[in-house]
Amino acid sequence: MSESRGPAELPARRFRFWFVVIAFAVIVLFVALTIVRLISPTAIVNLNTDVMEKHWPAVFGIPLIGLLALFVVLLTTTVTGEIKFELGPIKVSGAAGESIVWLIGFFLGVWAFKELWLLPP
Repeated sequence: MSESRGPAELPARRFRFWFVVIAFAVIVLFVALTIVRLISPTAIVNLNTDVMEKHWPAVFGIPLIGLLALFVVLLTTTVTGEIKFELGPIKVSGAAGESIVWLIGFFLGVWAFKELWLLPP
């Protein structure tokens, strides 16, 4: 079981919970926008810039990877509390642990995105 938390922890947990809900809603919005873009490329007229046309997976994918990593970290901290781990002689806990886990998740997601990138013929 986790250690008991004081009353000051309740607003922080409530904030993290709603932040996770809003981050998830933004992810769903980006996915829906991408699906609409795939089904009907002319449906979103304002997104027809040269960079968006050539690199739309990166334009939508990399921010989504960041939001997804944030969603995973916030959901984990909301459910289980503080993230603590040890890397050899280094002990990490609190905000540093959350930041390191987010960076690892983001970099792994971007690396996987790069490895799976399909360039046009």
